Amino acid sequence: AAREFAADVDSAALGAYDMYEFEGRGALSLCERYTKARSMLMSAPAWEDGGEDRLGALFVWMRFSQTRQLSWQRRHNTRPMFLSEATEALSKAIVHRWKRSGGSEREIMRMILSAVPRGSSGADGQAIRDEILVIMRKFEIKKRKGTFMEEWHQKLHNNSTPDDITIC
Repeated sequence: AAREFAADVDSAALGAYDMYEFEGRGALSLCERYTKARSMLMSAPAWEDGGEDRLGALFVWMRFSQTRQLSWQRRHNTRPMFLSEATEALSKAIVHRWKRSGGSEREIMRMILSAVPRGSSGADGQAIRDEILVIMRKFEIKKRKGTFMEEWHQKLHNNSTPDDITIC
Protein backbone atom coordinates (compact mmCIF):
# COMPACT_ATOMS: atom_id res chain seq x y z
CA ALA A 1 0.00 0.00 0.00
CA ALA A 2 2.87 2.36 0.77
CA ARG A 3 4.33 1.99 -2.72
CA GLU A 4 0.90 2.53 -4.29
CA PHE A 5 0.72 5.83 -2.43
CA ALA A 6 4.24 6.72 -3.57
CA ALA A 7 3.31 6.06 -7.21
CA ASP A 8 0.62 8.75 -7.05
CA VAL A 9 2.83 11.61 -5.87
CA ASP A 10 5.29 13.91 -7.63
CA SER A 11 9.06 13.61 -7.50
CA ALA A 12 9.57 16.01 -4.57
CA ALA A 13 7.01 14.26 -2.39
CA LEU A 14 8.45 10.88 -3.35
CA GLY A 15 11.89 12.03 -2.17
CA ALA A 16 10.47 13.16 1.16
CA TYR A 17 8.52 9.91 1.44
CA ASP A 18 11.71 7.89 0.83
CA MET A 19 13.44 9.81 3.62
CA TYR A 20 10.49 9.26 5.96
CA GLU A 21 10.39 5.57 5.14
CA PHE A 22 14.15 5.25 5.71
CA GLU A 23 14.05 7.03 9.08
CA GLY A 24 11.09 4.91 10.21
CA ARG A 25 13.09 1.71 10.03
CA GLY A 26 14.04 0.04 13.29
CA ALA A 27 17.80 -0.06 12.77
CA LEU A 28 19.88 2.43 10.85
CA SER A 29 23.29 4.03 10.73
CA LEU A 30 24.90 7.16 9.35
CA CYS A 31 26.63 4.99 6.78
CA GLU A 32 23.27 3.80 5.45
CA ARG A 33 21.84 7.33 5.59
CA TYR A 34 24.71 8.71 3.51
CA THR A 35 24.43 5.86 1.03
CA LYS A 36 20.67 6.51 0.67
CA ALA A 37 21.25 10.28 0.36
CA ARG A 38 23.83 9.68 -2.40
CA SER A 39 21.38 7.47 -4.29
CA MET A 40 18.62 10.07 -3.94
CA LEU A 41 20.93 12.88 -5.02
CA MET A 42 22.00 11.01 -8.14
CA SER A 43 18.39 10.28 -9.11
CA ALA A 44 17.03 13.76 -8.33
CA PRO A 45 16.03 15.85 -11.35
CA ALA A 46 17.96 19.01 -12.20
CA TRP A 47 16.92 22.22 -10.49
CA GLU A 48 15.35 23.65 -13.64
CA ASP A 49 13.48 20.38 -14.26
CA GLY A 50 11.62 20.54 -10.95
CA GLY A 51 14.33 19.24 -8.64
CA GLU A 52 14.35 22.21 -6.29
CA ASP A 53 11.93 20.69 -3.76
CA ARG A 54 13.68 17.33 -3.74
CA LEU A 55 17.12 18.92 -3.36
CA GLY A 56 15.79 21.22 -0.65
CA ALA A 57 14.37 18.23 1.23
CA LEU A 58 17.72 16.49 0.89
CA PHE A 59 19.44 19.51 2.46
CA VAL A 60 16.98 19.57 5.37
CA TRP A 61 17.49 15.83 5.91
CA MET A 62 21.28 16.17 5.98
CA ARG A 63 21.06 19.25 8.22
CA PHE A 64 18.78 17.42 10.69
CA SER A 65 21.32 14.60 10.74
CA GLN A 66 24.23 17.00 11.25
CA THR A 67 22.56 18.66 14.24
CA ARG A 68 21.69 15.25 15.72
CA GLN A 69 17.96 15.73 15.40
CA LEU A 70 18.05 12.25 13.85
CA SER A 71 19.72 9.17 15.33
CA TRP A 72 23.19 8.44 14.06
CA GLN A 73 23.13 4.83 15.15
CA ARG A 74 20.03 2.90 16.07
CA ARG A 75 20.39 -0.81 16.87
CA HIS A 76 23.13 -1.00 14.29
CA ASN A 77 26.91 -0.82 14.30
CA THR A 78 29.13 0.46 11.51
CA ARG A 79 32.85 0.07 11.16
CA PRO A 80 34.47 3.51 10.91
CA MET A 81 36.12 2.45 7.65
CA PHE A 82 32.71 1.96 5.97
CA LEU A 83 31.35 5.23 7.35
CA SER A 84 34.38 7.12 6.02
CA GLU A 85 33.90 5.58 2.59
CA ALA A 86 30.16 6.35 2.50
CA THR A 87 30.82 9.93 3.60
CA GLU A 88 33.47 10.38 0.94
CA ALA A 89 31.20 8.91 -1.75
CA LEU A 90 28.37 11.29 -0.81
CA SER A 91 30.73 14.28 -0.71
CA LYS A 92 32.12 13.42 -4.14
CA ALA A 93 28.61 13.00 -5.58
CA ILE A 94 27.64 16.44 -4.25
CA VAL A 95 30.78 18.03 -5.65
CA HIS A 96 30.29 16.33 -9.02
CA ARG A 97 26.73 17.64 -9.22
CA TRP A 98 27.91 21.11 -8.10
CA LYS A 99 30.41 21.18 -10.98
CA ARG A 100 27.67 20.37 -13.53
CA SER A 101 25.16 22.84 -12.17
CA GLY A 102 24.80 26.57 -11.96
CA GLY A 103 22.86 29.25 -10.14
CA SER A 104 20.44 28.12 -7.47
CA GLU A 105 21.26 24.43 -7.82
CA ARG A 106 24.91 25.20 -7.18
CA GLU A 107 23.93 27.05 -4.00
CA ILE A 108 21.81 24.17 -2.68
CA MET A 109 24.68 21.75 -3.43
CA ARG A 110 26.98 23.97 -1.36
CA MET A 111 24.44 23.95 1.46
CA ILE A 112 24.07 20.15 1.37
CA LEU A 113 27.85 19.76 1.36
CA SER A 114 28.09 21.99 4.44
CA ALA A 115 25.86 19.52 6.32
CA VAL A 116 27.97 16.47 5.48
CA PRO A 117 31.27 15.73 7.23
CA ARG A 118 34.31 15.47 5.05
CA GLY A 119 34.93 11.95 3.89
CA SER A 120 38.21 10.13 3.64
CA SER A 121 39.59 6.84 2.53
CA GLY A 122 38.32 4.05 4.72
CA ALA A 123 41.50 3.56 6.74
CA ASP A 124 41.39 7.14 8.06
CA GLY A 125 38.15 6.60 9.97
CA GLN A 126 39.58 3.54 11.70
CA ALA A 127 42.88 5.34 12.42
CA ILE A 128 41.04 8.26 14.05
CA ARG A 129 39.07 5.85 16.24
CA ASP A 130 42.20 3.95 17.24
CA GLU A 131 44.15 7.09 18.15
CA ILE A 132 41.27 8.39 20.28
CA LEU A 133 41.15 5.10 22.18
CA VAL A 134 44.93 5.28 22.78
CA ILE A 135 44.56 8.80 24.22
CA MET A 136 41.61 7.75 26.40
CA ARG A 137 43.57 4.78 27.77
CA LYS A 138 46.72 6.87 28.35
CA PHE A 139 44.82 9.38 30.49
CA GLU A 140 42.56 6.72 32.03
CA ILE A 141 39.42 8.30 30.62
CA LYS A 142 36.56 5.87 31.09
CA LYS A 143 33.64 5.47 28.71
CA ARG A 144 30.69 5.59 31.10
CA LYS A 145 27.26 5.17 29.58
CA GLY A 146 25.23 8.39 29.49
CA THR A 147 28.16 10.73 30.16
CA PHE A 148 29.44 13.50 27.94
CA MET A 149 32.68 11.60 27.39
CA GLU A 150 30.85 8.48 26.20
CA GLU A 151 28.61 10.51 23.87
CA TRP A 152 31.58 12.45 22.51
CA HIS A 153 33.52 9.24 22.01
CA GLN A 154 30.62 7.84 19.97
CA LYS A 155 30.43 11.07 17.98
CA LEU A 156 34.13 10.74 17.21
CA HIS A 157 33.56 7.22 15.91
CA ASN A 158 30.83 8.41 13.59
CA ASN A 159 31.54 11.98 12.66
CA SER A 160 34.97 13.24 13.71
CA THR A 161 36.15 16.63 12.57
CA PRO A 162 39.60 18.25 12.62
CA ASP A 163 38.50 20.25 15.69
CA ASP A 164 37.66 17.04 17.57
CA ILE A 165 41.12 15.64 16.93
CA THR A 166 42.71 18.83 18.32
CA ILE A 167 40.42 18.81 21.38
CA CYS A 168 41.17 15.15 22.03
